[in-house]
Amino acid sequence: MNRIIRAAFSRLKTTVRPCRRARTTQPGLEPLEPRLTPYFGATTYLWTAMGDQTTWNDPLNWSHVDPLSFTPVSGSPTPGSNVVFPSRALLPKGSPTAINLNFSDINMPLASLTIEDTYTFTGNSIQVDSALSMPNSYAALAGSPTATFMNAGIVLAPGVEIETAANTTLQIASPTNPTGLVLTIGGAVEKTGEGRLIIDTQTVQYANSASVQPIPFDLLGGVTELGANVSLTGVGFQVGQYASLQTADNTVVTLGPISGTGTIELLGTSAVGDTTALSIFVSAALVDSFTGSIIGQGQLATVGFGTLVLSSIDFAGAGTVVARSGTLDVNGPISAGGLSVGTLGTLGGLGEWSISGSVAFQTGSTLDLTIDGTTPGSGYTQIADASASGVDLAGARLTASLGYEYQVGDQLTIISSPAVTGSFANVVAGVVLLGPSVPFAVGSTGGVTISPLRSITTTTLASVSNPSHPGLPVTIVAAVSTRTASVSNGVVNFVENGNVVATVPVSNGQTTYTTSFPTIGDASFQAVYLGDGPDQASASGVITQAIVPYATTTVIASSLDPSSLGDPVSLVAQVTTAAGPVTTGSVAFRQGSRLLGVETLNGGGFASLVMGGLTVGTARIQAIYQGSVNDLSSVSAVLAQRVLPAATTTALAVESFRTRKGALRYELAASVANSAGLTPLGIVVFKKDGRVIAQSRLANGQAVFLFGPHAIPRGRFVAYYRGAPRFQASVSGVIEGVG
Repeated sequence: MNRIIRAAFSRLKTTVRPCRRARTTQPGLEPLEPRLTPYFGATTYLWTAMGDQTTWNDPLNWSHVDPLSFTPVSGSPTPGSNVVFPSRALLPKGSPTAINLNFSDINMPLASLTIEDTYTFTGNSIQVDSALSMPNSYAALAGSPTATFMNAGIVLAPGVEIETAANTTLQIASPTNPTGLVLTIGGAVEKTGEGRLIIDTQTVQYANSASVQPIPFDLLGGVTELGANVSLTGVGFQVGQYASLQTADNTVVTLGPISGTGTIELLGTSAVGDTTALSIFVSAALVDSFTGSIIGQGQLATVGFGTLVLSSIDFAGAGTVVARSGTLDVNGPISAGGLSVGTLGTLGGLGEWSISGSVAFQTGSTLDLTIDGTTPGSGYTQIADASASGVDLAGARLTASLGYEYQVGDQLTIISSPAVTGSFANVVAGVVLLGPSVPFAVGSTGGVTISPLRSITTTTLASVSNPSHPGLPVTIVAAVSTRTASVSNGVVNFVENGNVVATVPVSNGQTTYTTSFPTIGDASFQAVYLGDGPDQASASGVITQAIVPYATTTVIASSLDPSSLGDPVSLVAQVTTAAGPVTTGSVAFRQGSRLLGVETLNGGGFASLVMGGLTVGTARIQAIYQGSVNDLSSVSAVLAQRVLPAATTTALAVESFRTRKGALRYELAASVANSAGLTPLGIVVFKKDGRVIAQSRLANGQAVFLFGPHAIPRGRFVAYYRGAPRFQASVSGVIEGVG
């Protein structure tokens, strides 16, 4: 037997896990403190069946490791222990597996309870603080073990994990005694593993927090089956993608809020008198959403005054769906045998709802359509009832949310049934308002159809030129249409900066308004179609018209290029825009950083500056338009003004004079001049018969060559001015000497 105990404890090393921190029981509450007795640190007790083999309090039925000697010793589990019921292969042959929990503690607290085989528990209540698990470690030997609790009660502490491994079943209470076990849910619970959890008790208690907000019960895997008639409104089931929540056949269950992406299944049958029913309670002003699958057969009902949103209900043409109170929105298909909406109930959503039996609306109930198009089942809600009993409207109210551009001519069959009795209470003279002011005709030929009596319109607005410039015309175009055609009736109000500035008729779906703006800035426009006859009013979005300064172009030209030193030169600048010449503002003429002058533009967009002080060389000149309120500044390209040296003329004469002593002398007198009145500088070369005879520097424009005493100037004489940086060279005419 010691070998059996050692083998069992060795096995425990792989099954006992660390204790996790408990989760909060509901949003907004402080996290619970860690367990006082964690997994590690708590003593692990192993059931050995070596005593009377049936009772908890017999110490010989247990073994645990002595903390000093590390050897197995006997003794009943103490509060806060880890307790393990091993595979029957580790027990004495023929050991019974019916365990009497005959301890004296009220709600005996355990850190964890691990069950590895088929056991049945009776007797007193237990409390599980961290984990209740069936690991099925010996599945190959034990088959599909089932642990059944038939004791007085189970308390699940906040944050407890229930794990059922594949091919295992954990059953709480028994179908033969559904009221004998009290299940207390103290806080958040998590179900993991691929095995089954069956809750067969009708007696469920909650922590006080459940009266404020339902306690979360997260189903992360496997199957959780509700096998007894029970109300679980204090629990909020979150059904994970790989989990399933089931209600057993002939079981009537009421749940609190549900959510998740897994599966909810009603295990009812088509037998006469089958009572399988699942009611989901949603508190007022709350919205619960379950996007997983609801399948099976039975009755699915909503209670409370909140809203339950489902993605589909597939009862394969059997069973019933009941919106007893509150709102049931099914945004997908329904396949059921019957549909009923109670006096305080609203049925809504978007899908094709196929009902093989009768559809009954109670007086005061509501059918709330979702209309997002013209395709039944996906564009708008449709009830397709194929039964002989048909659809009884019984004075229900018809409402709708409209999400598409409806127009006259659309016909939507919202109820397809061979027999429709009663009528909608809010249909007056064959017309019902769906939405604030949208009249729809209601027909009842071959079911119930609705047809819009007015078309929704769309108005758009655009500017032909945006941005624009001051003074230029701006045309604003409004277009009005229905979903498929343009509108050619009614008028459009053009609203500028919040004020109606024009009312213009619509023609061929369009209308225009033209205006202009004297200064730069922004203006807002909106077009409001006032509606007419079969077409509803509509308004465009607001557009902003930007009025911006003109872009300008400045060009520069010279009246004389090249010019000569001293010549007057007119610099002419012209400033233009795409609309013509600019007539306001001034132009600055610059040679590099040197300001030559500033001139005002004339009526033709010209500004001119007369310059006479340009030096010899190339002057790089630009014209800079300095801008105005409505015109942007601009700079011309560079004008390369060439200034040549001043042209000169040279004159030569032979002059004679008497000295003071009366002697006759001769000289060559050359004078150099220019038209600008400048005084040339430089050297004059005198030639006789082509040979240089002398050269003289100009003084005040004069140069002289004096012949020697008694010399008579005979021959042909020429004076040649050699030029200077600012003056061009020149040569005189040929003159004859004396004699």
